[in-house]
Parts: sequence; C-alpha cells; structure tokens
Amino acid sequence: MRGQTRKAIVILIAISCAFAVLAFLLPSGAEPGTGLRADETCRKLLAESDNREALSWLQESKPGNIRTLGEQSPEESLRIVQGLYESGAVKANALEIERDPGFGETSNIVCVELPAASAARNKLFAIEAKTASSGGFDPVSDDGQAYLFLYKFKLSFWQAVRLFFNR
Repeated sequence: MRGQTRKAIVILIAISCAFAVLAFLLPSGAEPGTGLRADETCRKLLAESDNREALSWLQESKPGNIRTLGEQSPEESLRIVQGLYESGAVKANALEIERDPGFGETSNIVCVELPAASAARNKLFAIEAKTASSGGFDPVSDDGQAYLFLYKFKLSFWQAVRLFFNR
C-alpha cells in the first residue's frame, strides 16, 4: 500500500509539473484592444521608413543580393508572404529595410493591410499569433483595425536544424 501511495504522489507531481510547463510555454490569449496600436504603428512606419511591397521586393532576390524576412531564407521569406496573400491579405509591406552591400536586404517588419472578410482576417490573425509566439510575444486581438503588424521572423528550432544539416 505504501508503494502505491508513493507512486500516486510521484504521478501527481509529474502531472502538476507538466501543466505548469505548458502554462508557461503556451502563448496567452490575445488581450482585447491590443490590435488597435497596429494601425498607428503601421501608418507611421509606412510614412517614415524605407519600405516596399513585400512580394515584389522578395522576388528580386538573387545570389549576392538576397531579400529576407528576419532570419528566414529567401525561399521561406517568399513562402511567408505568399501565405499572407493566400490567406486574404490586401497588401503586405516590408518595412525598415536594411541593406548590406554584397549580401542583400532584410526586413524584420511586415505590415499587412487587412481585408474586411472575417474568415480571411481570422486566418491572418492565426499567422500573427504564430509569428508573435516565435519571437516571445503575445498575439494581438482583432479590434477592427486596418493593419496587422508582424515583427521578428525568428527561426523555429526545426528550421534551424534543417539549415544546419542542409549546408
């Protein structure tokens, strides 16, 4: 009986620890009102920063003069933006483009002009939630804003492993 009690306590502790870890690792839900700042931020950056329509900019990528979003490869960057358009984005702009002569250009920010249709908006907000959590941020809520602010295109663990072994 004593062995069974000890086993039950160990199982209970393991389950409690698992829930604690999951609660820490899983992103929290979007707080209402958090999306409203995206419009102000995107409008300001669109007016002030070096920016281009993301798809056409990425398609200019070539060896020695590549175009990327954050830490993504040129191919993955292109897939990301194509996915935004396939999900219903009206327009996607790469902002604050940084240039490195002999290497290429990169941007860590994409402002997505949102459609009115709720199904498309839901898809785009799901993409934003993934992007935010990959950078350690919480997702934003859909508060009827015109823009979605995507920031810090980090590599996932498996993307990093694939890049390492495909060299």
